[in-house]
Amino acid sequence: MDLVVRLRPETAGAALQRVEAVLVQMGATMTPQFPGAADTELAGYYVVSGLPDSEGERVAAALRELDGVEAAYEQPRPSPA
Repeated sequence: MDLVVRLRPETAGAALQRVEAVLVQMGATMTPQFPGAADTELAGYYVVSGLPDSEGERVAAALRELDGVEAAYEQPRPSPA
């Protein structure tokens, strides 16, 4: 299960550290969703990987409580064609 996390641009640096501190405890990792994006809107999106499916919503809810996190949600799975 992957989560998408959106950080507020004005607090992205500090928020990134807070989010990473939570994720380290859970054995999860976070990477930019749009690596190298020059657009500040896109640069604030990250993907969290390494969480068990059963933990996704609980972790997303905890991340939403952190200062500087605008959104955190389970990434929808693609539908079969």
